[in-house]
Amino acid sequence: MATVFLLGNLRASLTLARSLAKAGHRIVAGMDGADPYLFLSRHVAQTVVHAPLDAAPEAALRALIPELDRLNVDILLPVSEVATRLVAQQADRLTPHVKLAMPDPVLVRRCADKAGLFEACEAAGVPLAQRRIVSSVAELHRAADTVGAPLIVKPTDSTAYVLDRKALRFDCVSAAKSAVAAWPAGHQTLCVQRFVDGPRLNVYFAAREGRLLGAVPVEITRTDALDGTGYAVAGRSVVASDALRQATETLIDYLGYHGVGCAQFMQSADGQALSFLEINPRLGANFKIAEACGLPLSELAVALPMGDAPWFESDPWRFKADIRYAWTKGAVSGALKAKRARDIGWAGCLGLMSQAAREALAPCHLTFDLADPLPTLGSYTNIIAGKLMERRVTAMLAAPEQA
Repeated sequence: MATVFLLGNLRASLTLARSLAKAGHRIVAGMDGADPYLFLSRHVAQTVVHAPLDAAPEAALRALIPELDRLNVDILLPVSEVATRLVAQQADRLTPHVKLAMPDPVLVRRCADKAGLFEACEAAGVPLAQRRIVSSVAELHRAADTVGAPLIVKPTDSTAYVLDRKALRFDCVSAAKSAVAAWPAGHQTLCVQRFVDGPRLNVYFAAREGRLLGAVPVEITRTDALDGTGYAVAGRSVVASDALRQATETLIDYLGYHGVGCAQFMQSADGQALSFLEINPRLGANFKIAEACGLPLSELAVALPMGDAPWFESDPWRFKADIRYAWTKGAVSGALKAKRARDIGWAGCLGLMSQAAREALAPCHLTFDLADPLPTLGSYTNIIAGKLMERRVTAMLAAPEQA
């Protein structure tokens, strides 16, 4: 079995460490911050502390490359979006030292280009709600008039935020114009798109040379934001509609996709309309639900780039439906954020906390594992005593690069 280096702090890293270690791999984890406390997992053999991947990528790489050789790392698996993009950009620099467990760098860059992906959807016949890419306030206001309400305004770079949100939803055009009266700093372009009012569907999948091997569609039942945007905190696996199957398989075939990923769609409440959102060339943060449904994405993430993944003879959509998952920390943090923003009062906050407690009983919890409880306990300590933990982590990051 291989020594696998997980690059990018994310709750998906915790799922990967547990699944791959159980499969016999040795896990080394990169760390540029505490949460999700991956370094506390009993499945992580070694931790390498490095500079933040987003703020200091060159410093991080200078620290990491010698460690890949010293620790005899066989496979580098980027987990977060920042890590995936960085590794794609620096693939020529990294491949002399390690094999990369990720889709081809050209495909990663293509998936990061939202405007180009929208054009690909139109060319392939994948359903897509009306949208406009804009670069000024005047263009944004004109696009809002054209697209109509309800609409969303979101960054064309999925790692970015607009007005402190992943996306802004508006039920009328005038509200959108009022909220975005000045161009947000840090953005060259934004996307204005008609909002499909219904559930968000995340399709966690593995594909080989443009052919779908396995897929689990998951309906997002709640997010950490009151308006349904933001990060998913609860969901359930569902049976894919014919339209969702066709859209996913068409896009994977058109892109010649090879590897694991997560395709996102919006579906209208009546199930009649479907709209592509984005495709992430990596394991989604909540992909543990797919493994709970029977799709071994952690192992496929390593096997596919190595050319070791088998063909599956049966229906790629055959996996279990109606399995529920929960991310309790995200739900609690969302409730507290809404209270701090005065979007809700104490009664509303307690109501959301109660809902999070009920959801925590779901069969699939994204972080908690009775056999490996310390990472989750550390995350909750971060909520309760954040400043204390922040000082500890700052000291760790200032220490030598091996912890």
